[in-house]
Amino acid sequence: MKIMVTLFFVALLSAVYFASTAKNTSKYPADFRDAVGFNEQLNQLQSGEMDTSDIDLELPTPASSEKNKDVLDDSQDYSGLVYQPEFDGERWVCKDSAGNEGYNKITIEELVNTKMGVCADLSKSYLSREIVDLTGDCNLTGFNLKAANLSKCALSGCTFRNANLIGANLSDSYMPYNDLHGAKLNKANLRGSVLKYANLSGYLSGADLRDTNLRGAYLRGVIDDIRLADLSGALYDDQTVMPFTRAEARELGMIEKRGFFTGPWWW
Repeated sequence: MKIMVTLFFVALLSAVYFASTAKNTSKYPADFRDAVGFNEQLNQLQSGEMDTSDIDLELPTPASSEKNKDVLDDSQDYSGLVYQPEFDGERWVCKDSAGNEGYNKITIEELVNTKMGVCADLSKSYLSREIVDLTGDCNLTGFNLKAANLSKCALSGCTFRNANLIGANLSDSYMPYNDLHGAKLNKANLRGSVLKYANLSGYLSGADLRDTNLRGAYLRGVIDDIRLADLSGALYDDQTVMPFTRAEARELGMIEKRGFFTGPWWW
């Protein structure tokens, strides 16, 4: 009887695991799959044709200091905003003319129509669903969300190509399957966020990626040096595509998740 009960639970866990895996690999936006060739990579990994554990992947040439300076020194005019982004030497903060910290209030309609969400407070929202309800898809390509508060948001399956997320607070957000190719995430706070199967081939120097879930994420095409981001405690697995070896990932403080059951499906 004990053996039968054990076999039943093993079968049940197997079904849950493979169901979640199938769901994860089917949710990529089509343009993301085509742009980075991720399906081919994923198929090779799953079929055993590619073993990344012993491959020393070459890091893309880091952007020059001048290029990084241009990325961080955003020259746009924000004089019409009550709260404007300001770099205090360590992080981006939003201040009014009196020096008080805060965020600008903005509706989803205003964000979609203007593509401007600098220092906006969009926290604790089902942002992707609200944008889809308005426009039919979650396309934030080229949006300016510098220093915006996007913490504890639901943002799955969105396109953030070439978006300005410098200094944005994206901590503790649910962001799987997002396309962040070319996005500027310098000094952004992504701590504790779920970034499973996300395309992170943008700017990441100075980004806080501590305790993030990077299982299945695409990190190989990062434009600047990903080693300048804080990756302590970030989770990765055999489907995470990285620009360095698994050994170096561990040296950077990342944690490999292996085994039959590595957490609930949402994490």
